[in-house]
Amino acid sequence: MKLKSTILTRSMFLLFSISLVTVSNARPLVYCVPTFLNGCTQWNNHTITLNTINWTIGATACTVSDYTSQSTTLTAGTSYPMTVINGAWCGCSVWIDFNQNQVFDTIENLYHSYQGNSPTFTYNFNIAIPATAPNGTYRMRVIGPWGSDGYTVGSGNGWGGCGSYQYGNFEDFTVTIVGSVGIPNIAGNNLPVMSASPNPATTEITVTMNDIKGKEAKLQLMDITGKLIRTIDVRSEKEVLDIADLSKGIYILHYADGDRGQDIRLVK
Repeated sequence: MKLKSTILTRSMFLLFSISLVTVSNARPLVYCVPTFLNGCTQWNNHTITLNTINWTIGATACTVSDYTSQSTTLTAGTSYPMTVINGAWCGCSVWIDFNQNQVFDTIENLYHSYQGNSPTFTYNFNIAIPATAPNGTYRMRVIGPWGSDGYTVGSGNGWGGCGSYQYGNFEDFTVTIVGSVGIPNIAGNNLPVMSASPNPATTEITVTMNDIKGKEAKLQLMDITGKLIRTIDVRSEKEVLDIADLSKGIYILHYADGDRGQDIRLVK
């Protein structure tokens, strides 16, 4: 019992360490918010359409930006047509917070263009969901900035997913990314203790251990909160893990033999 308690505590410590490295060094409590010094008035998004999202401007367009109750499901490695109609001389920028650090990094910009006109302009374009995007739920931000602002670094009127703008507005939505069922996104295979490889034809993962030490070697599968789901006593260099019964989400596979430990992140 003492050994199992020690392993679980160590597993949770490693899990939290990985989370800190993966997410950010200083994670804000809430999503950043761009500001628009002179308001939105005629410089705003009028309609936004993406897959099952069909948003239309309302009376509170300049004061409400959180529309995350509206969502759509997109597939990794696929491009989707998107239409944004906005007001006078507005550009269009689209971001998805794939790393979920709540600040919309530069590499998370999926589209930016300025071809504005008056009184409105229609942007028809495609956004490509990266094939490497893990399954999960993310926030999408659509900014209708004045002029060519929105993405250009150093713009005098504001830039970026959380910038300080002169004119414009923004809306946030929810997108759920899905991929090939049963094929997890595995991180951590570059470490020396174990490696894992999914079988594309099944829901099984083959875990290979390198130089097993001791009789207490175990594999522990936990959810992202550290809750223990399954324990496997390691009897050979290769163990097979079936994840068919797991819900979609992020999991941690932990190896410990009393001397060494390693975590691999699984995304189903």
